[in-house]
Amino acid sequence: MIDVPRCKDPAYGKIHVGLYLSILQDAIERSELGKEQAPAPEKKSHKRQRGDTTSASTKRPRTRSAVIKEKSVAEEERKLHQIAKGELAKCPLLLLQIRHGIYNSPTPASFQRVNSIRRSTPYGPDEYFSIVVTSKLASGATGTVHRAYLEFLPPDGEERRLDVVLKLSFEAEQVKRLRHEFAVYEHLAMRGVTQGIPVVYGLFEGPDTDAVALVMSHVGNALVKLTRDPQYDKVLSDTARDGFLRVVQTIHAAGVRHRDIRPENLTVLADDQVSVIDFDMAELHPSEGAKRRELRHLEELLEGRYYPPNLIPSADTTPERPGPGIRRAAPESGLDFVEEELGD
Repeated sequence: MIDVPRCKDPAYGKIHVGLYLSILQDAIERSELGKEQAPAPEKKSHKRQRGDTTSASTKRPRTRSAVIKEKSVAEEERKLHQIAKGELAKCPLLLLQIRHGIYNSPTPASFQRVNSIRRSTPYGPDEYFSIVVTSKLASGATGTVHRAYLEFLPPDGEERRLDVVLKLSFEAEQVKRLRHEFAVYEHLAMRGVTQGIPVVYGLFEGPDTDAVALVMSHVGNALVKLTRDPQYDKVLSDTARDGFLRVVQTIHAAGVRHRDIRPENLTVLADDQVSVIDFDMAELHPSEGAKRRELRHLEELLEGRYYPPNLIPSADTTPERPGPGIRRAAPESGLDFVEEELGD
């Protein structure tokens, strides 16, 4: 619609130029406003930050007191997420703002909690909560994934900022998978599984759009971000490796098979607390053999015998005979990979 070089009408050309200038000016103003509203940068410190789980070989060993303090801070935040979940579960409305890059939404978008009663009357301050999107993390089969935060006032009266992750789905298939993921999280919660998975604040849908949003706690960096070398046994501590096995066994005991165990879906915090994420492909009530195969696959990954597609396979693997735990591309399917089914 705006095409200055090909515009032959001088008067209309001025309109085109004016529109260009307005767009640029708007982008500049949004960028400056975003800088003003952004939280003040923290002072640089040589101390290890939470969530920083790069290889220990590049860092000095932590003292025992530092480890204890790190675990205490992490545990406090996990408890705060659980408290916030209980308090915000009463809120039928989510207000969503975007503040990253040139994006700065002065008016938040509203999302209604699924299965809550919609109404036209105003909502009170205790009937909604707000989250602010600060960056985009990834795009996937369920839509886009964003880093965000919410501000929460716990019973002690000191306002806290909690890191959360927002998944947004727009297309029909994405929405279907996101709804399934939320149903799996609810299934796990009903069976008492709270450790090793994110705290889920709820599933929300746009009142005037097909968009659906899933809000959950941020649970650290994925293994794939720790190193480009798939030998994850060199990066993970014994505590983290045992933690992953324990979490998956707990998930299996609750009647869920993840079906997408890979480095992108295994996360670690700086205190070696681990989580399994992305249950959009999960299966309810799987067979015992399927659960054993999945656990075996996880063990091989944690032992450094996992190679994602397109990377060099291990010595005992050939293109004709994939080794255990290897995932191969399946162009005819709608997925990025298929799991190699192994015997019981």
